[in-house]
Amino acid sequence: MSDQEEHLAEGARQAGNTHFRDKKYQHAIDSYTQSLDHLESPAVLCNRALCHSKLEEYGACTGKGWTCVHLCSSMQVPWS
Repeated sequence: MSDQEEHLAEGARQAGNTHFRDKKYQHAIDSYTQSLDHLESPAVLCNRALCHSKLEEYGACTGKGWTCVHLCSSMQVPWS
């Protein structure tokens, strides 16, 4: 993992968090996916699953990300 990859992942994650706060969930999903393309992160997987949940796209909330959201269901904002 290069420093550049980590930097790109972090920038995309932060953009996703901003979109989430603005309730632009599809934009947040896109940003979190971009972040995951550079670096797989459990927190980003959870954030992306939470966005899908907010959009009532429950079929997309499967796997590792949904497990995290289910366990932390009281959280209303991305936690990474």
